[in-house]
Amino acid sequence: MLNIDSSEIWRTIPPEEKIDLLNRAHSKGIFAASLTILICSTIAVSLKLSWFMWGAFLTSPLIFQFAAGKAWRDLRPRLVLEYLAARSAARRYAFANKSKDLALTMMFRGDFEEVYEDGDPQAALEAAIAGNNQSASWIALFTDAVVVMSEHPGGARCQLASILNDRLEVEGVGKGDSDYSRSREVIITLLPKKDSGLKSGRRFRIRSQHPAALVVFEKRLKSDLEASKQLQLTQLAAPELPPPAEDDFMPMDEDSSMS
Repeated sequence: MLNIDSSEIWRTIPPEEKIDLLNRAHSKGIFAASLTILICSTIAVSLKLSWFMWGAFLTSPLIFQFAAGKAWRDLRPRLVLEYLAARSAARRYAFANKSKDLALTMMFRGDFEEVYEDGDPQAALEAAIAGNNQSASWIALFTDAVVVMSEHPGGARCQLASILNDRLEVEGVGKGDSDYSRSREVIITLLPKKDSGLKSGRRFRIRSQHPAALVVFEKRLKSDLEASKQLQLTQLAAPELPPPAEDDFMPMDEDSSMS
């Protein structure tokens, strides 16, 4: 069961983070090979053993492969465990917000902050009290819900959890020419309920060091949100069936039941 969960969560991890993990493993391999060459070259020069230095150069690819493989086998399970723990917490928050499908669509790391309107003194005071308003967070997208949470010593803390409905609006903003620039951000607006009496909703900004994952998140969220809205309209437009009449439940007589 653990292998199934590991392979499933590994497919959920963004490719950019996998590449970063591979680069870290390769850097450890390069460091080990370079250190071996440096030490062996120093010994060869001091003892005047040229073959010892050439032997270090010839064996450096094997040392690189061994060190990089060992680092990969150490780093990969850690990343998988981090995503497994984050998925478990995200599912808990999604279930608490009445999500009907807890199958995780995608998950990635990003920076999450609430955007306050200019000229709002109360919002400015809240931001000043909060100190650092921007925090590193986990962004999880389900079929019918979106969850954003951050890590704290006491465990995960939910920052945003919402069902995909007509109260949710999504907008992608990019300062560069390309959609995959690091300056791109996704704005999520949570509109107030009709009976709440509030005039404006809350706006949140999501950024990420992995722009490709952010673009995929934006497109999937818009697609799932549109599908959820269409499903709600279909359910509202569907006519209600009348309650069954008492004649529909009349018991059969003995003659008709034996025939």
